[in-house]
Amino acid sequence: MRMRPPFWKMAAPREKTDGWTPGDRGTVYCTLHGKQLRTRSGKNMRNRYGFKCSARAYANLYMDRFERDFVYPNTLFQQHALLWYRYIDDIFCIWQGDHTSLTAFHNTINEIRPELKFSISHHMEAITFLDTKICKDVHGSLTTDIYTKPTDRNNLLLYNSCHPKSTRNSLPRSQFKRVSRIVSNPTIRQSRLSKMSKKFEDREYPCTLLNTEMTKILSETDPTSIPLPKPSRLPFVHGHHPSMQRVHNLIHKQWPLLTKAYPRIAIFKKSPPDVPTQTTKHQG
Repeated sequence: MRMRPPFWKMAAPREKTDGWTPGDRGTVYCTLHGKQLRTRSGKNMRNRYGFKCSARAYANLYMDRFERDFVYPNTLFQQHALLWYRYIDDIFCIWQGDHTSLTAFHNTINEIRPELKFSISHHMEAITFLDTKICKDVHGSLTTDIYTKPTDRNNLLLYNSCHPKSTRNSLPRSQFKRVSRIVSNPTIRQSRLSKMSKKFEDREYPCTLLNTEMTKILSETDPTSIPLPKPSRLPFVHGHHPSMQRVHNLIHKQWPLLTKAYPRIAIFKKSPPDVPTQTTKHQG
């Protein structure tokens, strides 16, 4: 299933709209197809300084409440839904029932909130969810493979980008790990790894780097069982900017002052946190 959350990308209008001014309290404006509209409900996704707020957090909070109030208690859901996973506005569900019961459930949740509509795609043998294709083999077992849309392009980060060298050098390993975790068939996995390596070559990554990282991944006994790292603290992730290195240095330099000033706070007794960079989308 895929849903259309009731959240808009908002922009403040430059002039009055239908007699409403931008300063009216409780008024939310949006731009849609070149027209400025005043909404009666919704949430402004930009603050007064023009930065985007956490739209994903709003969507997750809304959908969590919606699921607890309307999805999980639903009789059809309790009878036929074997599994239900959601990532923001994408849902993966295994339905143990006929087409009629699935359609009835789909229609029911679509009638609850007029601003929230679900679209649905279903199949008896295979379905896609995010970057994964899930298939049912002849024995009834589920297998997974990498899925890319036919219109997708190679948008991996160029190696000559101005991003930190550590970021560029870490991308091949992270993407090779992603392929290894998703692709369950060993033969297909090798093919997908070679294809991913070719994508990096097209983005001018050194062959020595690719070969080294590929060797490390292939030496794993079972790449699909690689545990995901669990950070011990919440990182402060920022957009890439050359000046952010000074922020990183400042935190490490002044950290002992925090340790001395607040001895009862356990987090300050640990080593200074890293300041990871959030780059543009570069999955292959």
